[in-house]
Amino acid sequence: MIAFDLKGAVSVSDRLKLAMMPPERRKRLLEKVMRQAVKDTKANLKAQQGPDGQPWPKRQQGRKKMLRKMGRGLKVQVSKNEGTAAWKDKKAGQNAFKHQYGLPEIYTKAKARKRSGKSKDAADPDGPATRHQARLLRRLGYSITVGKKVKRTRKPGLAWIQKNMSFEQAGQTLKMLIAEKRNKRAGKTSWEIKVPARPFMELDPQLVINALAAEFNRRR
Repeated sequence: MIAFDLKGAVSVSDRLKLAMMPPERRKRLLEKVMRQAVKDTKANLKAQQGPDGQPWPKRQQGRKKMLRKMGRGLKVQVSKNEGTAAWKDKKAGQNAFKHQYGLPEIYTKAKARKRSGKSKDAADPDGPATRHQARLLRRLGYSITVGKKVKRTRKPGLAWIQKNMSFEQAGQTLKMLIAEKRNKRAGKTSWEIKVPARPFMELDPQLVINALAAEFNRRR
């Protein structure tokens, strides 16, 4: 989320000018700034780079683009002095925050199975899992939960994995299962998955300065 307070981000002289500006004009100004920030965010996602122009760390498996749908659902809200650009869906916002700052995730076997078991309802940004991935998953003991009233686990076949899991989901699950086996030897019941920081969202101060100058000059 980007949060911006118009009064606290400008010079004293500009604050006086803003105080004399009708509230509706301030809202329009804020909306213009925030919408440009959203546009820049989506451009960074498309270019696979941070606001500073530096490319993101590459994915460990595959070469396809990352976070391609992250810009969806990013909405702008403004008042007479404040503006925000955030995700309406809470989970989408949490996922964006995790990738923006590179926050690790703590996994357990149950969490990994639950997350992978729902893959058929999730977005499929990178195509289906490969047959090689499916074979490795079965070899490592990957299982899914089935049954409505009586829950049980079973090992899915190669065709099920390729149909219901994306390439990225299969790769993440493989990492989890490998980490789980290693941690079992050390007596651990949970493990940490590191997510590298891939920043894409930032409000450019120069954008605010230019927008203010244009607005002030427009009324002279």
